[in-house]
Amino acid sequence: MSKTPCQPRTLLAASTCDIQYCEECEMIHLMMGSMTLRLSEVHFKELARDLNKGLMQLTARTNLENGFRADNVTTLHS
Repeated sequence: MSKTPCQPRTLLAASTCDIQYCEECEMIHLMMGSMTLRLSEVHFKELARDLNKGLMQLTARTNLENGFRADNVTTLHS
């Protein structure tokens, strides 16, 4: 039985990475330089959420280091 070779379709081509999806293997191909991660759609979504959480933590830390304090903020509700 011969396997159909991957024929990924580009979802995003950015300066930091390329993201492709292959219908044959049903995998996301995340390419960063010489490294490629092959992830299921579920794992890709979980990774994206985790990276976003990490970015929010880093942003919060940077804001604290630059003198931003949450007790200085007034939240307006409409």
